[in-house]
Amino acid sequence: MRDSDEERVVKCRGIWNRLTDWRWWLGLSPKHMEAAPRKTWEVTVVIPAFNEAESIGMTVLSVQRQTFPVREIIVVDDCSTDGTGRIAQRFGATVLRTPRNSGTKSQALNYALAGVQSEFVCIVDGDTILARNALEKVLPAFHIEKVVAACGYVVPQRIKSFWERARFIEYIVGIAIYKRAQNHIGAVFVCSGCFAVFRISAIGGARSFRERTIAEDMDLTWELLDKGKEIAFVGSAMCYPVDPPSLSILVAQLNRWYRGYLQCMKVRRGRFQNWKLGLLAYWYILDFMFGWVMFIAGLSLYTGSLFRGISIAFLLQVTLLFSVCSVKGFMMGRLRTVLASFFCYFPILIINACVLWRALWLEIILGRSLGEWQKGH
Repeated sequence: MRDSDEERVVKCRGIWNRLTDWRWWLGLSPKHMEAAPRKTWEVTVVIPAFNEAESIGMTVLSVQRQTFPVREIIVVDDCSTDGTGRIAQRFGATVLRTPRNSGTKSQALNYALAGVQSEFVCIVDGDTILARNALEKVLPAFHIEKVVAACGYVVPQRIKSFWERARFIEYIVGIAIYKRAQNHIGAVFVCSGCFAVFRISAIGGARSFRERTIAEDMDLTWELLDKGKEIAFVGSAMCYPVDPPSLSILVAQLNRWYRGYLQCMKVRRGRFQNWKLGLLAYWYILDFMFGWVMFIAGLSLYTGSLFRGISIAFLLQVTLLFSVCSVKGFMMGRLRTVLASFFCYFPILIINACVLWRALWLEIILGRSLGEWQKGH
């Protein structure tokens, strides 16, 4: 048998093993994730903050209460005007105040990373609360030497308003389904900036986060994947950020996300070394912009009626998503919240598509790049 044939057999076996892995289908972790983090590992937590006085205290407290002890908690006060630094210091964090407002999150992070001496660094947003065992759950991913970064599951801190409920369902769909699938094929699309852990040796120090885009987390994730590094998603490591309670704040956050994504595409000129990442990057934009249109058009042609096509598409989407969200809600102990929030999800799909179209027009067609630090992960 030729070498190429042997490699093909190995790949096929790998795909089959994944498809038949009952632990993955049930949302459980692989065996190496059951091991405890090494006691010799040291983790420094860096929290970039700009005017986070309302939330920074609880964020620092949630890090201090971790079941896995951290070496140091560093809060980067990017010239806040509301006393963020004083509050963080009062809660026991080491506070670094930038000489002037950097304007971008990446600059604030690099300011702190220059002095980090531990093996790992954990990035946490200034409005995010970590579950007590978040670090203990995420660190075992690094038992695999090729893994250089890992991120956890995101759940809104508050689920009260219509848009917070919509985001809660969106996270179930986007993280519990899509990100878990990305992890399974070895191409986690983005290591979210609200909670992520990195090997310092893999990302460097003072220049770890490039300052060429406003999506510093996505830019670094793509760079690591293009270099052949592995990134892990750990669904049992939970974090709780503050999500937009109103439509105006939601649109501003989506605008930053999508324009950051397009900036990441622009700086690479749409070229990727990692074919899986490239496939996901293009699928991401095409799915949001044309996915529903193509799906409805296909069903309409098949049924001979636009109305029947739309109706069938909607019923299929609702049935599938409701089943998945209900199961995930039951596993999280939040089935009642899922049932009360489910139909809030569909308006946010339309808003996502509209904001993406606008971002495409501004960033790609007009060339107006957004470069300011806005609150929100």
